[in-house]
Amino acid sequence: MDRAPRIDAHSAQSYHLITPNCPTSPKVVRDLLASLLLVTDHPDLVDAAQVCASDLVTNVVQHTKVPDLYIDVTIRDGRVIVGVRDDDPSGHPEVRQASIKDETGRGLQLVDHLSYAWGVTWMGADGNQTGKRVWFELREPEVRA
Repeated sequence: MDRAPRIDAHSAQSYHLITPNCPTSPKVVRDLLASLLLVTDHPDLVDAAQVCASDLVTNVVQHTKVPDLYIDVTIRDGRVIVGVRDDDPSGHPEVRQASIKDETGRGLQLVDHLSYAWGVTWMGADGNQTGKRVWFELREPEVRA
């Protein structure tokens, strides 16, 4: 999937965070998501959102040298879409098969398993990639159909 699902902007709640690319960023994002989802009455999505977002943010922290990460969260009608954007055009996030001995490399497997959908949107125009936004969507059980 190249594009995140569209949500009607008139009834959606959107939140944005710019965080430095540093080792504490995954925890900051996990805590933000927990707070947002609890106060918007989506407690069943907290754990999956924290795991998925933590993995995406950790990937940026470990694999890029960009100064900042851009987090966006959109909540509407039992659906939550979280995006993690960085300004590094290199690398292509994809699910890989880690061996049993590997200590890393399972993050996108978790995102794929826990989310309703996920994907990568490339930033830039005319074939000039300037960055990427990796996103995932979670849905409340009654909205999954």
